[in-house]
Amino acid sequence: MNNKNIPSGELKEGTAPVESSVSSSHEVAELKNQMLEMQMEIDILKETIKKDPGIEQTALSNMEKAVMIDALKINYSLPRLFGKLNLSKSSYYYLEKIMSQPDKYFSLRIRIKELFTVETDMVTAGYMPCSSVDTPLFPRRLSASYYPDSEPYRASR
Repeated sequence: MNNKNIPSGELKEGTAPVESSVSSSHEVAELKNQMLEMQMEIDILKETIKKDPGIEQTALSNMEKAVMIDALKINYSLPRLFGKLNLSKSSYYYLEKIMSQPDKYFSLRIRIKELFTVETDMVTAGYMPCSSVDTPLFPRRLSASYYPDSEPYRASR
């Protein structure tokens, strides 16, 4: 279809001006770059939706962004992902280091879950049984006078 009213003529192979081939190859490269950017945005949005369907990309924490970058770094370069997700390179590598280390409170977390889900008259045990464990996570700082039923509290009345 000839929308520009250019007179039709015979096409001859290899007679195209050099400028048009250079500009068309530049346009092709630009279009490929745009396509890659759009595909990256689609993949980022898919990863965001996997986390939470109603979440905004700006509301993601740095840890969540680092996890997304880990998932997408196979297909895209890291600098592009850093730019799209607005995460600095140093933050990413810091979080990658943290994620690779084992959890130093793993055994305590298991113990807390055991204490918290103890079968009693109620569904869960609550704060008191968990706080009775003297650990680095829960140091006992409260004095006996904090609890009204304790002996020192009654004696001071």
